Amino acid sequence: KAKIGIMNNVSLVVNDNYETTAKGIFACGTVLTWDSDIFNSGEVGYIVGKKAAEYIKSYVY
Repeated sequence: KAKIGIMNNVSLVVNDNYETTAKGIFACGTVLTWDSDIFNSGEVGYIVGKKAAEYIKSYVY
Protein backbone atom coordinates (compact mmCIF):
# COMPACT_ATOMS: atom_id res chain seq x y z
CA LYS A 1 0.00 0.00 0.00
CA ALA A 2 1.19 3.49 -0.84
CA LYS A 3 1.20 5.78 2.15
CA ILE A 4 0.33 9.23 0.88
CA GLY A 5 0.61 12.11 3.33
CA ILE A 6 -2.55 14.06 4.08
CA MET A 7 -2.39 17.49 5.68
CA ASN A 8 -5.05 18.36 8.26
CA ASN A 9 -7.28 15.56 6.91
CA VAL A 10 -8.05 17.84 3.96
CA SER A 11 -5.41 17.86 1.24
CA LEU A 12 -2.61 15.68 -0.06
CA VAL A 13 0.98 16.57 0.70
CA VAL A 14 2.96 17.19 -2.50
CA ASN A 15 6.41 18.58 -3.28
CA ASP A 16 7.30 21.29 -5.83
CA ASN A 17 6.90 18.72 -8.62
CA TYR A 18 3.42 17.74 -7.39
CA GLU A 19 4.75 14.33 -6.33
CA THR A 20 3.06 12.93 -3.24
CA THR A 21 4.91 11.40 -0.33
CA ALA A 22 4.54 8.06 -2.15
CA LYS A 23 7.41 8.05 -4.65
CA GLY A 24 6.22 8.20 -8.27
CA ILE A 25 2.64 9.13 -7.41
CA PHE A 26 1.60 12.61 -8.57
CA ALA A 27 -1.52 14.62 -7.78
CA CYS A 28 -3.24 17.65 -9.30
CA GLY A 29 -6.58 19.30 -9.93
CA THR A 30 -9.44 19.12 -7.50
CA VAL A 31 -7.68 16.35 -5.56
CA LEU A 32 -5.45 19.14 -4.25
CA THR A 33 -7.68 22.20 -4.44
CA TRP A 34 -11.15 20.72 -4.02
CA ASP A 35 -13.52 22.91 -6.05
CA SER A 36 -11.86 26.24 -5.32
CA ASP A 37 -9.50 26.21 -8.30
CA ILE A 38 -11.37 24.13 -10.86
CA PHE A 39 -10.83 26.66 -13.65
CA ASN A 40 -7.03 26.36 -13.45
CA SER A 41 -6.92 22.59 -13.00
CA GLY A 42 -6.32 21.98 -16.73
CA GLU A 43 -3.20 24.13 -16.73
CA VAL A 44 -1.89 22.51 -13.57
CA GLY A 45 -2.75 19.09 -15.01
CA TYR A 46 -0.55 19.85 -18.01
CA ILE A 47 2.35 20.83 -15.73
CA VAL A 48 1.92 17.74 -13.55
CA GLY A 49 1.73 15.51 -16.63
CA LYS A 50 5.01 16.97 -17.80
CA LYS A 51 6.61 16.40 -14.38
CA ALA A 52 5.35 12.80 -14.29
CA ALA A 53 6.71 12.17 -17.80
CA GLU A 54 10.11 13.53 -16.75
CA TYR A 55 10.04 11.22 -13.73
CA ILE A 56 9.26 8.18 -15.90
CA LYS A 57 11.91 9.12 -18.47
CA SER A 58 14.54 9.16 -15.73
CA TYR A 59 13.91 5.42 -15.26
CA VAL A 60 13.41 4.44 -18.91
CA TYR A 61 16.23 6.27 -20.67
